[in-house]
Amino acid sequence: MNKEYNVIIVGGGTAGASLGLLLAKSGVEVAVLDRKPRDRIGDKVCGDAIAEHHFEATGLPKPPKQAIVYYVKGIRVFPIDIDYKVTIRSRYGGYVVDRLGFGQFLINEAERNGAHVIPNTRVTDLIVKNGYAVGVKTIDHVRNREINYYGRVIVDASGYQSILVKKVPEEWGWEKEIDIRDKIAAYREITRLGAEFPDKGYIWIHFIDKYAPGGYVWIFPHSHDNLYANVGNGIQAGMNYPKPQILIEQYKKEYSKLRYLFNDSEVLVKGQWPIPNRRPRGKLAGNGFIAIGDAAIQIDPATAEGIGYGMYGAYIASNVIIDALEDRDVSLSSLWRYSHGYMTSKYGVNQARFDVFRYLLQAFGDDARLFAIKHKILREEELSAARDSDIEIAFFSKIARFMKGLIYGHLNVLKVLNYVFRMMNQVKEHYLSYPLNPDNYEIWKKKEVMLFDEIKKTLPPYIPEIYR
Repeated sequence: MNKEYNVIIVGGGTAGASLGLLLAKSGVEVAVLDRKPRDRIGDKVCGDAIAEHHFEATGLPKPPKQAIVYYVKGIRVFPIDIDYKVTIRSRYGGYVVDRLGFGQFLINEAERNGAHVIPNTRVTDLIVKNGYAVGVKTIDHVRNREINYYGRVIVDASGYQSILVKKVPEEWGWEKEIDIRDKIAAYREITRLGAEFPDKGYIWIHFIDKYAPGGYVWIFPHSHDNLYANVGNGIQAGMNYPKPQILIEQYKKEYSKLRYLFNDSEVLVKGQWPIPNRRPRGKLAGNGFIAIGDAAIQIDPATAEGIGYGMYGAYIASNVIIDALEDRDVSLSSLWRYSHGYMTSKYGVNQARFDVFRYLLQAFGDDARLFAIKHKILREEELSAARDSDIEIAFFSKIARFMKGLIYGHLNVLKVLNYVFRMMNQVKEHYLSYPLNPDNYEIWKKKEVMLFDEIKKTLPPYIPEIYR
């Protein structure tokens, strides 16, 4: 059995539903395929936080009140000792959402505007003809039958699994696999706390090696009364660390300064999931083909926030797909405008810059992070502004930090920070030079690999002594 649409989107999560909504509103006949039942589309184990500026950037509808469980002013970042912190404030604020409620809202809006939502459908293969992606093979779970869906543009929005990206022809030159150390193993619980969360309006990120090696623990309030929280951790994959669930259970029992939050607490929902946590895939488009969201690795490497990045990827992709369909040209050259548009945007550039910063965070241990935050080597104003401009260190500020480093014996921290800030700026310039023409991609990619190979060599992951 065969069915045809203008665009086939595989995956009805935030990125896929957003793209379906944007295309349907423009009159494109689009089908959104998802393996889940209709009333579970959009549900995902996640940190559930999203900044409001993503809605300003994309024009997508903000979460309805019933899907918002917490309003966010900013992020508190703590080293091992939570008596010290850096606060990153958001100009527009943000939300913690009920992920299923928000997902259902988006997919309902897509359907209300004309998108065909097809649940209970597992995609098994990409159909390629004459070098073009033209459809997908699927199995309908309910009727247990095979159905082929054909479209002029096929979109992989399948998330971390990147089902279709792994099926594209080898000659397309895509990065199908990424270094396992560029992935995060994550676990989270929705928990009724034993006491009220003490910092209304903020979400917490806690860097602490024992319980989140190569990542962090988070506590995101999950109710307006501050009595429920999304509590979890992410750890760097490929390093033979214990499972994140084991470590978060130890954290709740052992970290004395926060133990009061978890005494007599109750876990309501729990789950684990993998996160691709780095800069975007080098290529995001092919003949008749586009990848968005986690399938394209659209995520903030410093915080692992992916909801807003996937929405922006959908926004850029929708504009390019609409133009390509009108021009009757869905070739790589036509769809490349999506690749170029995303990579040179603030989102693509920030992904690359904060991938450098992510290597810094994973190269530092508890002592170095505590020093950098306690003595204001890593400053609030720089981190708050870093998403809109380069991190610059004024001359006199450099002198002051240098003296602090001498006094406290952490000169290496200062040298590494200066190196990271310099490399963040170099990476930014390289991403802004992303080629307008796919013929020049290999030259660009070769330099990108060289830049990040140097960064990886200079900033190897720190392994806590307890795990050596």
